[in-house]
Amino acid sequence: MNKKAQGSYTLVHVTVKNVGTEAETMMADGPKAYDANGVGYEATLDGAIYIEGNDTLYTEINPGNTLKGILVFDAPKGTKLTKVRLHDSMFSNGVEASL
Repeated sequence: MNKKAQGSYTLVHVTVKNVGTEAETMMADGPKAYDANGVGYEATLDGAIYIEGNDTLYTEINPGNTLKGILVFDAPKGTKLTKVRLHDSMFSNGVEASL
């Protein structure tokens, strides 16, 4: 049932802390990664579901708690991702982290 990448899978290890006052849900298909030219790539569940123990798959994080997991991006072979943007909801501006 493994799905082959269209390009090449890039794994991004993340540690996310809920600094808010309400539980939030981490979704493996919400983050976006960018290359040096600003081209964006959506995270994919296709590769993430096969990583044993990966906690980024729709996991609720209570306030003050931290989650570690792996995000998977399918980008053209040879692409170097330079930053990732994470959101606490689809309505937030999110936060960027360099890779």
